[in-house]
Amino acid sequence: MWSLWVPAGTAAAAGITALDLAKEGYLGARKPLRGEFGLYGLYFRGGYDENELLGELGKRNEIENTSMKPYPSCKYTHHPIYTTLKLMEDNHLRPEDIDEVTVVTSKMSATQCGFDENGLPKSTPPTGAAAQFSIPFTVAAAMVRRKVTLEEFTEKSIADPEIRAAAGKVRIEVDPRKEDMGFLYPPVDITMKTRDGKVYSGCEFYVKGHPRNPFTL
Repeated sequence: MWSLWVPAGTAAAAGITALDLAKEGYLGARKPLRGEFGLYGLYFRGGYDENELLGELGKRNEIENTSMKPYPSCKYTHHPIYTTLKLMEDNHLRPEDIDEVTVVTSKMSATQCGFDENGLPKSTPPTGAAAQFSIPFTVAAAMVRRKVTLEEFTEKSIADPEIRAAAGKVRIEVDPRKEDMGFLYPPVDITMKTRDGKVYSGCEFYVKGHPRNPFTL
């Protein structure tokens, strides 16, 4: 599981090394992108759109169209977390009120974060890293703690009997139509049934941190 974090760490380390080399006057390749052996020629085989890369240079900043992650877990858990938090807050629900939670999501989301290799729900992840890739656990943490932070992925938290009990109430269903929505991480449908027979449903399209739902100070 730790191998998932290595690429981001090595990329960051390479960036720091590049800065240190530049400060010392290191001279790199003159045409690292468009040269014969540059990124686009060598790795893209010339198959790139220069206008997409350089058009409106200085005016169009693609970083503004990038989503930021508000929760320290797999992106496939973010829609379930966000929608759960909204439903709990908007309807003044408590964990003990909930009898069952159904999460309807895409096949890829369910494969990554819904079920384990044996096809069983990821309701009792054995480690914090495994919990970060569990929709049942993260939804349960959102229900019980009303937040999903690094604190929710400690050994103490993944063994929390209240969170584990809530995770056992979460069911995952796959809807093939989610794949056709045009989202890299399709929004999920969440339905909560309470002990007194009430039903609450939600589907938040734009998680906090999305360009259409940006963070605020």
